[in-house]
Amino acid sequence: MKSQSFSNTTRKKVYFEFGVGLATLSGAGEIVIGGVLPYNPDYYTFSKRDFTFNIGTGYVFNEKWRTGLRLTNSIIPVRKQLPKASMPGYNIGLVFSVSRQINFKASRNKQKEDGL
Repeated sequence: MKSQSFSNTTRKKVYFEFGVGLATLSGAGEIVIGGVLPYNPDYYTFSKRDFTFNIGTGYVFNEKWRTGLRLTNSIIPVRKQLPKASMPGYNIGLVFSVSRQINFKASRNKQKEDGL
């Protein structure tokens, strides 16, 4: 029975997530040092907007702290297919996060109770 209780506790602390995301690149560009690109960068530009699908999992330590691991993959290509490439360019990312929850509403309510 203890192992069943432990597995229920663990299951409540582990979470799964999925969904879509929208990202934008700011100040991005291509730099080639000491060479020439094998393609025309004006024709094969990359998009600064990225529409992605995300799937991930995480662990909740307590009410305030959690950690997560997420895999993101572009739904729409961010670059046309380059010469001699088998497919268009997509962004793929692996994101590790540590986050802390801040509850502003609870903080405001506490200030009202304290008379501030």
